[in-house]
Amino acid sequence: MPGDIDVEIIENIYKGMRQAGSKYQIEIIGGNITHGKQLIIDICMIGEAKKENLKFRSAAKPDDCILVSGDLGSSTAGLNLFLKNIDGFEEVKKKHLEPEAKFHKVEPFLKYINAMIDVSDGLASDVLRICEQSDTGAIIYADSVPVKSITKKAAKICEKNALDFALYGGEDFELVYTVLKKNLNKVKGFLVGKITREKGVRICKEGKEELLIKHGYD
Repeated sequence: MPGDIDVEIIENIYKGMRQAGSKYQIEIIGGNITHGKQLIIDICMIGEAKKENLKFRSAAKPDDCILVSGDLGSSTAGLNLFLKNIDGFEEVKKKHLEPEAKFHKVEPFLKYINAMIDVSDGLASDVLRICEQSDTGAIIYADSVPVKSITKKAAKICEKNALDFALYGGEDFELVYTVLKKNLNKVKGFLVGKITREKGVRICKEGKEELLIKHGYD
């Protein structure tokens, strides 16, 4: 960290880490501080999981339904609002500043999920990662991608497309997962597409399909 950084900033960082650790039952151990030109925080996490709770990207099957656990695009909308110094939209900005893990949303029906990943780099990129690992493809239904009206308003005022925020923006940290069609009534979430045998991720808009290109961070 730089030598001229305000002590209150450091105290608030530690306070935030303690709060997050407490929320997710994470113990913070150790730590090393050194001088630098800018503030850099690097974290390594180590943990264990029960075998039956592990869900991989590689288990999607053709004809699986693709679902997401919540609305998308708000974090990127929040970032754009900050970059353009636009006032208001506190709900949207909070999504960018205070991301939350969403694993609690799928815990009740975890046994029905085949493949899963969090939406950290945009729906298009993260569905593509599932497809690459599962040797499959996918179709995403544009009209079914959940985007809140407030996110659409924020995107419009930023002269951007809210669907692009959802597909390519990232940092929403909702979960995208696949389930067998017969188990669809046993899970919750927004149905946004299906897994296909044909490779590649395509989006269906107004009855027309086009191949999606990975735009998110990789």
